[in-house]
Parts: sequence; structure tokens; C-alpha cells
Amino acid sequence: MISLVGEQVTCLVRGPMGTGKSSILKTLAKQFPDHVPCYFDGTTKDLGDMMYPKIATFSETGEEYATFLPNEEFGLHTGKPVILMIDEIGKMFAPVRNACMRVMQERILGSKKVNGFVFATTNLSSENLGDVIMAHQNDRMTEIVITGPTNEEWVEDFAIPNGLEASLIKWAVDNPQLFHSPEMYKDFKDNEFIPHPSSPHKHHCTPRSMHRADHWLKVRDKLTSKQLMAALLGTLGPKGAADLHTHIMISGAGASSGIC
Repeated sequence: MISLVGEQVTCLVRGPMGTGKSSILKTLAKQFPDHVPCYFDGTTKDLGDMMYPKIATFSETGEEYATFLPNEEFGLHTGKPVILMIDEIGKMFAPVRNACMRVMQERILGSKKVNGFVFATTNLSSENLGDVIMAHQNDRMTEIVITGPTNEEWVEDFAIPNGLEASLIKWAVDNPQLFHSPEMYKDFKDNEFIPHPSSPHKHHCTPRSMHRADHWLKVRDKLTSKQLMAALLGTLGPKGAADLHTHIMISGAGASSGIC
């Protein structure tokens, strides 16, 4: 959708955490190799990070005045069309989000034209992660709400093509609830695998965290059972860690019995 109208319309991609919203930039970069992919991280920016002052001289009078140079993350210095992703726009410092409004609507930053695609990402409001976008800001974008993959989609479209561990893939196949939306459950206890807003845990099963768990499984022959469990706890949370750990031990593909 962004590839069709993204040069004229700013799409706001809103979706659950860890479902690959930011990876859209890489996908578009492959589709449009003549464009420069630009990642603007909204969570780290203050208003002064947008543009920087520069003293210029008006040729007709010789009088000096202030102009502004855009941050290199916008890619405007390259002279090429860009694919600009404004990531985590809902968590931006409010004045920075205001400063982005003209980019969203007119494709202009200061006095410079932004040529190429522009889109933004943010989390679902129901996740209670502090994402706030005012109505007049939303009115400058087309909001597209995405859902996370099903277990079958994750396995077929991501896990197998990227060579993830067979034990992790089998676990995902056997447990479709790993990929359920929190909105399906009133209480986190009904599905403790996933990041429900009422969950007291810091870590849960998301497509992103399961990819990270794959790295630990690939080195489990160098870990003790306790070490592997500790790594999975800090990646998937208590429910996911315990369930996956049990799964790989029962399957006979567990950790080393020695000390690494």
C-alpha cells in the first residue's frame, strides 16, 4: 500500500509490538533500490534534532540571516529520492511530532522538498505503551492497522525462510496461542504467553522475541539447562520460557549437561 501512494500520502502503520512494522523500510528499500532508506527514530529526538541553524548571506543586500539544515537522518543531503520512515511517532516528544506535520502533509521540511516515500509507525493504543497522536496530526495521515501473523504465517513466511531452529518452529506450530492478539482475552491469565496490557511481566512471546530466542537455541549446546532457562526467561517471559524449555528437553534437543 505504501509503495502505491506513499509519495503523496503518509501512511501511519499502527500495530502490535514486535510484529515487524519497522522492517517495512527494508522491504521498500529492496523494491525501490534507487531510493535512499532513511530511519528517523522518533523516541530519541528533541526539537533541536530536526534542523540545525546556519548563517547565510542574502546576495542582493549582503545581509545575514538564519537558515536551517535538516538532520542527515532525513536523507535530503543525498540528492536522491528517499524512503523516510518516522518510527515510533506516537512516542515522540510532542513538539517534534508537530514539526513533522508539514513533512506528512506537504513533503516539505523547512525550505527543502522531501522527494520520495514517507510513512510512520506506532503501536496500538490498547497496548498502553504511551502512544499519543492528536486528531489534527492523524488527519494528515492514512492510518493502517496491521495485525500480527498467525503461527502458520510466521512459520511459512519467516521462520523457515530464515533458517530458525526446528525445535522453535515445532513449538510455534503446536501453540497457535503464541500469536494471538491480547484483545482476544479479558485477563492476562487467560494467555500468559502474550503481552497483555494487564500482565505484570516484562517479557512475552512476540514474533520479535521468538526470533531472539532462536539465537539462544542455536548455542544451547554450550549452555547448561539453568543458563538456557535464564536466557529464555529474559527473552520470552516466564510462561514462554518454561513451555519452550520443557518442549526442547522432551524432544531430546536440550542444553549441555556441563558448565560452559
